[in-house]
Amino acid sequence: MEKEKKSNGNYITGIIGALIGSVIATLPWILCYVYANMMWSILAVFIAAGAYKGYELLKGKIDNKVPVIIVIVSVVAITIATLVIIPNLLIIKDYGSFSMDLFKKLYEVDEFKKAILGDYAFSLLFTFLGISGVVGRIKAGIAMGETKISLFKRK
Repeated sequence: MEKEKKSNGNYITGIIGALIGSVIATLPWILCYVYANMMWSILAVFIAAGAYKGYELLKGKIDNKVPVIIVIVSVVAITIATLVIIPNLLIIKDYGSFSMDLFKKLYEVDEFKKAILGDYAFSLLFTFLGISGVVGRIKAGIAMGETKISLFKRK
C-alpha cells in the first residue's frame, strides 16, 4: 500500500474511469441474466470494484468523496444494465436484432414491467450489499492515508 501526503488526482477523469470500469464489470452480471436466466449476487461486488479500479486507473482524486462516487456510479451502471441493456439483449436473443419499436412495446407489457422492476429492485439490493464491502475498504484506506487502495488483499 502506497502512502503519500496528497493525491494529485482529478474527479472528472476518475468519474469517467469509474463509469468505464463499472460498465465492464456489469458484463458478467448481464450475461448471466440474459443467457443463464439468473442473477448472481456475488457479481455485484465486482461492479463496485470495477468502478473503483477504473477511477484509480484514470487517476481520480483519492479522498473522502470517492466512496460516494463509487456508490453513485455503481447504481447508475446497474440501472442502465437492468433497465436498458438487458431488455435490449433479450430482444436480440429472441428476435435476432435490435428494434426500438420492440423495446418500447416490451415496456408496454405489464407482466414484463413488473418482472423487470422486480429484478431491478433485487439488483439494487445486491448492488448495495456488494458495494458495502468495497466502500468499507476504500474508506479504511482513505482513513489510513493510502492513495492506492487494494480492495481484495491486505498487505
